[in-house]
Amino acid sequence: MKFWELIGLFKDEIEVLETVLGEKKWHLFQDMFYDFDFLMQSSESDVLDKIVPNELLLKLAGQSKQQFSFDSKEKVLKKNEETIDANLEVLSMQVAIENYGYDFLEAIQAHGFYKLPV
Repeated sequence: MKFWELIGLFKDEIEVLETVLGEKKWHLFQDMFYDFDFLMQSSESDVLDKIVPNELLLKLAGQSKQQFSFDSKEKVLKKNEETIDANLEVLSMQVAIENYGYDFLEAIQAHGFYKLPV
């Protein structure tokens, strides 16, 4: 996942970004985060397109309150909209990543859902 995609994914959880990126290990990404508006305005693609380590994404996911719904019949994963449906399994972001990898995050951001490969 690219840095700008990560910021978009956690745009409603700024406190999670600040907490995790505040760790010494992620200092470079913290600087990028605080400069994000400038980087976007100046189209700093070399910085914005920097690939985020999976370890960082998983750490953020572990603190996220975001949830995903999995429809086992349709094999579709989407952002949980707090609808009650017996066919849907609600998963934390961390569990969803552990079960289905990272690719679904980008697909859900772009299309609103992710159809698991058969």
